[in-house]
Amino acid sequence: MRDGVRRGIPKGTWAILAAGGMGIRLGQATPKQFRELGGKPLYSFALESFLAAGVHGVVVVVPQACVGAVRRSVPTQTGSTIVVCQGGARRRDSVAAGLRHVPAETRIVVVHDAARPFLPLSVLRAVAWAAAESSASLAVLPVVDTLKRSSSGTMVERTVDRSVLYRAQTPQAFSRELLQRVLDAPETEGASPTDEAVGAELLGAPPCMVKGSVFCFKITTQDDLDMARALAPWLTARRNEDEDWSWL
Repeated sequence: MRDGVRRGIPKGTWAILAAGGMGIRLGQATPKQFRELGGKPLYSFALESFLAAGVHGVVVVVPQACVGAVRRSVPTQTGSTIVVCQGGARRRDSVAAGLRHVPAETRIVVVHDAARPFLPLSVLRAVAWAAAESSASLAVLPVVDTLKRSSSGTMVERTVDRSVLYRAQTPQAFSRELLQRVLDAPETEGASPTDEAVGAELLGAPPCMVKGSVFCFKITTQDDLDMARALAPWLTARRNEDEDWSWL
């Protein structure tokens, strides 16, 4: 597992910010990626990290009803191209919609969940460079809790060996050619890949693992959102001493 790097990002890198879901597990009418965090919509945090990293372009994929509002709200005076487009019914469809706006000559494409607002620059750069060297990469963290297996959900069957287990995060990065193959591959009935890294594995292109960040957690529940709201001021206070958060 590689550590983060503190250097630039591969030239010409594009990013797809997946913000097309409805976030129904949060239990609110407003999709979670548009909930407010520190006075800004959740999706804007990762977008700002991408822009600070110097990506060539970002495609922000959102629900149809939000396209107009997001287009009006994204920054215009940047050194990067920003495209806002409509997503699909599933994550796979949304990433595919985003990829259609990425120029064919692009070498590296980074995919990130908008529901993970705290994207450290060092992790983003490390994932992009790892993909430039191996065609596919993703951020991961080793499992630190003891894991129990239970089919019933009430009684423990056995303890699972955690020594070889890792938690997958985003960002994930791919050569554009490989990501296109992942999205074009037919799905096995009843076994739709949960993310693009799984799709790469199924094509025989296992991704390289890069050390992720405990701060890059996914906001799924109200507790997650409350934790992010508590954490945001602390990370913002570190922006002058830690380049990872200089964009906050």
